[in-house]
Amino acid sequence: MMLFSNLIQEFDSRFEDFRHNTADFELFAQSFTISVDAVRDDLQMELIALQCDSELKHKFTSLPLIDFYKCIPANRECYPLREYSGN
Repeated sequence: MMLFSNLIQEFDSRFEDFRHNTADFELFAQSFTISVDAVRDDLQMELIALQCDSELKHKFTSLPLIDFYKCIPANRECYPLREYSGN
């Protein structure tokens, strides 16, 4: 039983970062449905611009998530989310 308890404790400590970053993950996975108020202040204006872009919204709904972030032009200063996405 002690081994099982230690395993649970180790699992919880290793995945703490995931729980801490849940809001950031949701921002990338649900960019067009997440409330602007739910994201960090430094990303709110960008999110508003992104949510108003009908071309990107269409791509978001029609492409796999990883491909969507590749569609955001690298030189578009109004979408620094692309930098955070790793693409």
